[in-house]
Amino acid sequence: MAKKKTGPGPGHNIEGLDEDQRFALTVHHAAIIDKAEAAKKAEDNNLKNKWKVAKADGIADDVKEYRRQVKEGIDPIKAMIERAVRIAKAMGYDLSDQADLFAQPRDGQAYSLGKIAGMRGEPCKPPPEYAENTANGQDWMQGHADGATLMAALQESKATAEIITPESEEPEADDFDEAMDEEAA
Repeated sequence: MAKKKTGPGPGHNIEGLDEDQRFALTVHHAAIIDKAEAAKKAEDNNLKNKWKVAKADGIADDVKEYRRQVKEGIDPIKAMIERAVRIAKAMGYDLSDQADLFAQPRDGQAYSLGKIAGMRGEPCKPPPEYAENTANGQDWMQGHADGATLMAALQESKATAEIITPESEEPEADDFDEAMDEEAA
């Protein structure tokens, strides 16, 4: 059963206003909405440009897969390794079986997670499971430094494609934009 609304309904703010005041309130809200729509359009263009850069760098599919796995709470590296082990076993490679390969943090996992955080531009603060005064914490911080250095070198060498669209122009739609629109729907 739907709850009944209590309190004043729509239009209660304009009671007692004359026509000039009512029009002023209309103009005020129109200006706020126009600003919000312009900001949303600029942000949408910015997002499209980010995807175009990833596409130009040839990694848009990798980015989509990584984001999907992170969103679903799957450790991307673990999923990749599990898939590789499954395929290797199916092809007849002799791999030793372990009860739970991922039960404890492994050497290199702290480093890898720190490196990803550095590449993402996150602050150099290890997560609680990797306290700074432990070997894993030190590995995480070294990974963060290496990831940040790698990204700085990429940006300096301009290895990533740059797509710059003036704020006044909307980027031309292409097949990638249409695919992203379909995915969002």
